[in-house]
Amino acid sequence: METDPDRPMRPTSLPSVALVVLSGYVLSSGPVMAIAFWLRDKTGWDSFYLAMWLYYPLLILAHNTPAEGYFLWWTDLFGTCFPG
Repeated sequence: METDPDRPMRPTSLPSVALVVLSGYVLSSGPVMAIAFWLRDKTGWDSFYLAMWLYYPLLILAHNTPAEGYFLWWTDLFGTCFPG
């Protein structure tokens, strides 16, 4: 099937873009926070905890949900733990 070069491309729908962005946000949360906690454990520099602010809404909403298990799985993978 060939495409017509004179036909304008249809813009991507807003719900599709929102779903991709939201999925990227959720999926990146585990590794980013686990690396930040691991770096804090290795260096002792507390400023690595600032990575939590990026995912603060997700941390609040994810309490006692499968997403919390996702965070914990990543922290276990890096051999670290949540602060506190």
